[in-house]
Amino acid sequence: MSDSYRILVTKIERFIKKYYLNRLIKGLLYSAFLLVLFYLAINTIEFFAYLKTTFRLVLFYGYLLFAAYVLYRYIVLPIYKLLAYRKSMPYDHAAREIGRHFPDVEDKLLNTLQLNKLSMELSTEDGLLMASIEQKISRLRPIPFNNAVDLRQNMKYLRFALIPIAALLLSLILFPGFVMEPSKRILDYKTVYTKPLPFEVQVVNEDFDAVQHEDFEVQVRVSGSEIPAQLTIVSSGFRYSMTRKNPNDFSYSFRKLTQDVVFRIETPGFVSESFRIKVFPKPVLLSYKADVEYPAYIKRQAETFLELTRIVVPEGSSIDWTFSARDTDSLLLITDEIKALKAVAADSWELKEKVLERRDFSLRPTNRHMVESSDLQFIVDVIPDEYPGLEVVQADKDELGKNRFYTGMISDDYGFTRLNFVYQVINPELQEESKLFYTPLGLDKQQTNQQFYHFFSADSINAIPGDRINYYFEVWDNDGVNLPKSRRSPMFTMEIMSVKQMDSVSKTKKMI
Repeated sequence: MSDSYRILVTKIERFIKKYYLNRLIKGLLYSAFLLVLFYLAINTIEFFAYLKTTFRLVLFYGYLLFAAYVLYRYIVLPIYKLLAYRKSMPYDHAAREIGRHFPDVEDKLLNTLQLNKLSMELSTEDGLLMASIEQKISRLRPIPFNNAVDLRQNMKYLRFALIPIAALLLSLILFPGFVMEPSKRILDYKTVYTKPLPFEVQVVNEDFDAVQHEDFEVQVRVSGSEIPAQLTIVSSGFRYSMTRKNPNDFSYSFRKLTQDVVFRIETPGFVSESFRIKVFPKPVLLSYKADVEYPAYIKRQAETFLELTRIVVPEGSSIDWTFSARDTDSLLLITDEIKALKAVAADSWELKEKVLERRDFSLRPTNRHMVESSDLQFIVDVIPDEYPGLEVVQADKDELGKNRFYTGMISDDYGFTRLNFVYQVINPELQEESKLFYTPLGLDKQQTNQQFYHFFSADSINAIPGDRINYYFEVWDNDGVNLPKSRRSPMFTMEIMSVKQMDSVSKTKKMI
């Protein structure tokens, strides 16, 4: 290959590089024009139409595919060919491209390339052929192949590309919402967006947590210049009309919820986003029983009370409560304070107590979803051990007042421990006072109502004339909780006549 031919090839390669550079510049302008124009087109459609999620999905991925195609064809491919320009365009194809700008050059350049190819194929050098090639090259040398590509021609494409770009920039400056809001909705194609209406629908509920088997009321407030006459709840394919409370407030109650509910609100021209009511299990107290063990001294068999929230037991009874609950993490005992009961098994709790007075308490089942629930009140009425009853009547006495006969009645709720006759001797003349003397009387300790009799003679205690005897009866019950309690009869008095009094009585009888 001669030096002249190398120079010719170099000029052709420079043309090829400039050719693909021109293609790249033109591709950049094309890409900017098409991508911005298409962006403005889909943005304008979404701005006015507020398309559904499916259509926005199509626009989003459609634009990505279109952008990928444009960038590949008009930018990536020209860059690749510019970098690999020697392989991108054969010299004969380059000659035809040059010939479009220099019509009289195309044939000469093609002929020169063909002759050089022929000389390369011949095994021996042909002087006449080489001379012909040199002659043709010398005629092509003055021609500037690079001029076949005029980069300034891209100015007309630049003007077209600037039109949508300028429109986009002006929109961003003057009407940013026209650009930003539709773009946001297209990017967030999964979310339902509603077209601005002459009214605004606001769900008032702060949360959508509901308790199992209870009602949940959806509250909606509508504001604006035009209020729709009706709102509809759509859930699981069914439509329910909301109740209008006043011109601006609507409500609807889902009854006795057992599982999560998804719903949306609709009215002509408006569809809300979907809301989910999460239904949490409600802690429920299922059953309860009280095993009561009575004080031993009342001799009463233990009993079990089922499903009673109010029971009556004797004072000192021991109660073993057992409670069963469902969907409950903790069972709270509420009195003057709040504390958790002891769990004895899964969904089972116990409370052991000995009651001495009325007992009021409430139970509140709770779980991790529901701390505040309805309380169940329990009342334990306590029957106190009453004081024993005692009635004494003087039945008869003798003439001198030294013998007395009494009858009495004792009573108690559970029984007795003892019955005493208590007396004290006082002699005013001698100014002496004895200690108290106790005389046990016979009784049946288990019989709660019984009569007794007692004969009292001053002679039996060796009373002397002038003595005054104060005496009473006292009975004790068998209270095993507070210790036995007693009740006394009224105080009785027996006065023994002095010697002077007896002499006076004797004289009076003789005179009669």
